[in-house]
Amino acid sequence: MEIRQLRAFVALAERLNYREAAARLCLTQPTLTKQIKMLEAEAGLQLFRRDNQGTRLSRQGQLLYEDAKQLVERFSAFKTRCGQLGSGRDASLSIGFIGSATSIMPDIITRFSQLNPDIVIQLQDLSSPRQQQLILSGQLQAGFMRLPVGAPLTFERTGHDCLCLIFHKNHSPEPEGIGRLLNVTTLYVLDAENCPGSARQIDSFISAGGLSRRRLQAIKDARTIMTLVESQMGVAILPRSAMTSRHPEVRCQRLSGAYADWDVGLVWNENIPDPHRDVFIREVVKLTAVAGKP
Repeated sequence: MEIRQLRAFVALAERLNYREAAARLCLTQPTLTKQIKMLEAEAGLQLFRRDNQGTRLSRQGQLLYEDAKQLVERFSAFKTRCGQLGSGRDASLSIGFIGSATSIMPDIITRFSQLNPDIVIQLQDLSSPRQQQLILSGQLQAGFMRLPVGAPLTFERTGHDCLCLIFHKNHSPEPEGIGRLLNVTTLYVLDAENCPGSARQIDSFISAGGLSRRRLQAIKDARTIMTLVESQMGVAILPRSAMTSRHPEVRCQRLSGAYADWDVGLVWNENIPDPHRDVFIREVVKLTAVAGKP
């Protein structure tokens, strides 16, 4: 089993489209197909299902996606670190992020890397509570996370996210009928162990709205939840930023009320001096000012 096969698996799992996944990896579609088949043969599992509706992750593929993604990210971080040490450069920034921050991050990272080519950025997909722990201990230099935060942490607001009701198009709930809908079908939410920030936000929204928990079921990742909803197994409440996969049968309805919205920002620890981090913060401030701090 090779890292290139895991990269192919992760890319296809995220795009669910062979052409787009191959383009992302700079491969031909036949090469990508070959790598996926080799991985499935070695694992002894069918990772994807292919039918008239397109490409989907199998149940085994859904269970293995997060593990494969972590392995690919750790391998990339290891290669980056080796390159730094081999070239005599040790200027790097460890930046955490959550899904709610991904809309603005590409512009920030691209601009910073162009202006500061000698500083290598290492991105880590971490929950907001975990980021706060690592920033306070100095193991992470900054992070895009859910706001607010308390002293000694400081933040610059960079964006916004909200909760949405996710449902199959056959349900078509009325805005005032969400409570009734949750009484008769399963409600899928994110598991608190894997997504503590989002899980806490959703839990607070449900409590504030007096919504039914009678048929609530926690799932570890949004991708699986979207698949369950598309299979008409129930409905879900998810952050809007978590809806990245293509599910043509699924609809989204923005929710309103207490805890339905929240801000996202770049957070750092002012008590720990770091000149490279401060350069990064200045670029973030410039970009968010130009963008009007959405």
